[in-house]
Amino acid sequence: MAKKKPIKRTQLAKIEKPTSLSLANPQDVMSFGQTLKGFIKDNKLSVKIGDTDYSMVDGWKFAGLNFGLTAIPEKPKPISKQGEYITVLYAQKEFVKKDKTKYSKEVAIFAGFSAHIEILNEIRKREKITREFTKPYFAYECDCSIEKLSDHSKVSRGTGMCSNLELLKSGFDEYSVISMAETRSIGKAYRNLLGFVMKAAGVDPTPAEEMTEDGKFENITVETISKLPEPTPQQFSEVMKQCVKEGESAFVRAQKHFRLTEDQISSLKIALNAGVTKGS
Repeated sequence: MAKKKPIKRTQLAKIEKPTSLSLANPQDVMSFGQTLKGFIKDNKLSVKIGDTDYSMVDGWKFAGLNFGLTAIPEKPKPISKQGEYITVLYAQKEFVKKDKTKYSKEVAIFAGFSAHIEILNEIRKREKITREFTKPYFAYECDCSIEKLSDHSKVSRGTGMCSNLELLKSGFDEYSVISMAETRSIGKAYRNLLGFVMKAAGVDPTPAEEMTEDGKFENITVETISKLPEPTPQQFSEVMKQCVKEGESAFVRAQKHFRLTEDQISSLKIALNAGVTKGS
């Protein structure tokens, strides 16, 4: 009878109960700041815009877990309507690299609602458009709560929004817009609570996903930025109506599409308040 080989037993690592740092302890915050700085750098979890570093959402998650916190995002909600379309215009632009060498590249220079024909035609007149496409308008909003792992109590909250009207998101499919809205809500919720912790790490407390990076492509700077057109009286009247009816989302759209004066912005804010009062 063959002799059985002895069974090798694997020694399992001893798992210790995790201990959370305290946000109320300045020493915990400052010492962890250096750990966080190294973690973000070693794992390339920051985006450099100009001379400033911005942490991506995974950096915020790491910081939160070390303080016994976790993010609970809700299901993203659509704030766009079916049947709305956007048109994206492309043009050849001049860029300059860090070594000062220049080159040209085709980039999206404007994204606007297809129904706003006057605005699109104005851009077409001022720019040498090389390409354009039309696609459905997607916009989503997401709320997120930060909870303590110990007792699941809510200690912070944030809201994130994304749409394909943003130039760098104009090529996004619907699922990508949904995902970015959720990601931004997580970063915002953590930022509202842990902004000073990220600052202690030498990183800007604004989440990288909130930065639009307008005029930034592959760490280069756009030399020419198209100016938005001023709204005609008829267009501004329509925007006022949209602000009363739709609220904040219409106000955000107006700022993306038009170059507004301070008086016009004040008027739109009054329209927003009128809409809130009307709806309450």
